[in-house]
Amino acid sequence: KIKNETDVPFTTAPVFVQDEKLQPLAQDEIKYTPVGSDVKIQIAQSPDVKVNNTEEEKSAEDKSKKYNGYYYKKVVIKGTIKIENLQNKTISMCVTKNINGNIVTASESGKIKKTGIYSGINPQSNSEWEFKMAPNQKKEITYEYEVFIYQGN
Repeated sequence: KIKNETDVPFTTAPVFVQDEKLQPLAQDEIKYTPVGSDVKIQIAQSPDVKVNNTEEEKSAEDKSKKYNGYYYKKVVIKGTIKIENLQNKTISMCVTKNINGNIVTASESGKIKKTGIYSGINPQSNSEWEFKMAPNQKKEITYEYEVFIYQGN
């Protein structure tokens, strides 16, 4: 993450990141970022950090919502993100999970954010986790969300 500590907003543009020795680390595109806000930059995909995400249905409730004359089934999904640091050094992680649905829980003090944007009757939300991982450490974080699925008349 980079914090915009300037007096003007960042506009959508390419960004080039260098280390302290001016060696290139990454190239990405950032979106509009107001003064005082954070923006994420994809530094690199590390082959020394394994990430696996799975989701499974926990429950379903038929015809739980009626909207514009149509019924929708509410489904609760549980997701698990498994992370393994294969490096011989401590690393900092920032994991973000974007969902087309309503995130209701996030383990490990994950921060849940509601965007205020909807895709049909489902809100868009995300959860973010920031933590350090020791060398060769494995970690599992979980989240649950509700999503409405069209059922018909």
